[in-house]
Order: sequence, then structure tokens, then C-alpha cells
Amino acid sequence: MNMRKGVLLLVFFLTCFSYTIAQEVTGVVTDALSNEPIIGATVMVKGTAIGTVTDINGKFVIKPTSANPELEVRYMGYVSVTIPVNNRNNLTIELNEDVVGLEQVVVIGYGVQKKSDLTGAVSSVNTDDIRN
Repeated sequence: MNMRKGVLLLVFFLTCFSYTIAQEVTGVVTDALSNEPIIGATVMVKGTAIGTVTDINGKFVIKPTSANPELEVRYMGYVSVTIPVNNRNNLTIELNEDVVGLEQVVVIGYGVQKKSDLTGAVSSVNTDDIRN
């Protein structure tokens, strides 16, 4: 009878382990027009703090905790999307440029900020001013 408990326990752990492996979702985030990978896009499990960032090839790996989550994908200058996983393990996600949103981006000396997030003075510099 002790052997039977051991076998049942082993089957239980193997089932749990295979369930954990099945939860891993991989994918790639690309530009919809050029099909180039997007480096540094944020991939989050909707409604949680679970997230990751795409690598130099636009690839990501994420382990959601729910059975059928939705992934939110964001990147500056692109329209954010929400993708249902639908029991898929490998996703290809295409982002479209957000042309209107780019008008609200301000390049500063040490990074990029949204215009609405800035405090203080903002000025524009044209190419003639830079040459001088």
C-alpha cells in the first residue's frame, strides 16, 4: 500500500509539473509594416503585475498564472494591443505605428517623455539654431 501512495504522489507531481510547463507563453513582437522585430516592447498579463520586455530579436517568454490570459503589448510610438492567448504557446504579435501619438512625444537631453508628463518650460529648436 505504501508503494501505491508513492506512485500516486509521483503521478500528482508530474501532472503539476507538466501543467506549469504548459503555462509558458513565448512569442515575437514585430512592426506590422516592416515585419522588423520591436526591441524593448512591454508584454504584460492583463490585470496582473506579471510582465516582461522583448529582447533584441523581439522575442519574449512569459509565465501567466491564469489558464487563459490576455496579454497587453505596449511600445512608445505604437498602438497598444490586447491579445487573448486562447491556449496557444507561441504568438506573433504585430504592432501598428501610432502616428497621432508621436506628435505628443518630446525628446529631452536624457530620454523621451510624453508632453503631458513634463513640468517646466519646453522650447523647440530648429536646424538653423543648431547650426549657429
